[in-house]
This record gives sequence, structure tokens and C-alpha cells, in this order.
Amino acid sequence: MAKVEDYTSGRVQEQAAQVLAFLKSAEGSLAGSQQGDLLLAKIQAFQPQLIDLTEAGQRIQAAEHCAVGPRACYRNTQGSEFTEAVFLDELAVGMAAVGKAEMVGKEKAMKTLTKYKKNPIVLSTVSGKPMEICRSNTETCICWNMEKRGLMCLSRKEHGH
Repeated sequence: MAKVEDYTSGRVQEQAAQVLAFLKSAEGSLAGSQQGDLLLAKIQAFQPQLIDLTEAGQRIQAAEHCAVGPRACYRNTQGSEFTEAVFLDELAVGMAAVGKAEMVGKEKAMKTLTKYKKNPIVLSTVSGKPMEICRSNTETCICWNMEKRGLMCLSRKEHGH
């Protein structure tokens, strides 16, 4: 499981760059392969799930602290579209402490997410809590690239009741 320290130290960004490079160089489906199974095991520790703006807002409102900063995979890909992530609670405090995010109020955190309407929102678990809300970029996001290779890793809520 990724911990706050993995984000603040830059380990998550380094690992993301390596995984993304591998996924971009691979061809075809990785489903059922040894590499694919290893990648799925690693990414499942983050429990990535697609959420909507309403749920993101609820998570922000329930948080004690919020910070905004570039998404983890942004620095890895030159020329990539810039979008931001909202970090919550301990992750927010940690990322702000190392200069990788700016502490913000809940209203600014929500406004940040509304700036990038075409980008899907991915919620990830860090240190056992859902604390990263990312306006993902489907070209550079590890989750989206894994799915393009047949490694279905994003949890999706069923619509309807």
C-alpha cells in the first residue's frame, strides 16, 4: 500500500514513470501475463475508483484538510495536459509541507476539480484512506493505460439502484 511518505518523497512519481514507460512500450493485452498480474497487484493497493463530482465534493466536505497540486503523473510526461489533484487530510498536509501542493479551503478544492470537466475523476487510497482525488488524463494516467492493455483496474459504481 502506498503511504503518504511515498508521495512526499517522490517515490510514487518515480514508480509511476517506470510503469507508464513499460505500458507505453508494451503491445497488445497484458491480461493474464505475469507482468500484468504484478501491475494489477501494485495498482490495487491504491483501490482506484472512478467517482463523479458529487462524490468528490462529499469527500472534500468530510475532509479536515485539503491541498491542490499537479497530479502525480503530470511531471512524468513532457507536454502532457496539465490537470490538478486534490489531496485530503494527512496527504494534503504532507504534500504541502514538501512544496508539492498548496493548502486550500474546501471551496477552492471543489473549484479546482470543476476546471477540468472533460477529465475523469479517480479516487485513490493512500495510507489506508481515500485521500487523492485526481482529474486524470487518459493519455498519461497509469490506470487508463493499464485498462488499454486489458488490465481492468478502475472500480466503477453501478448507475441506478
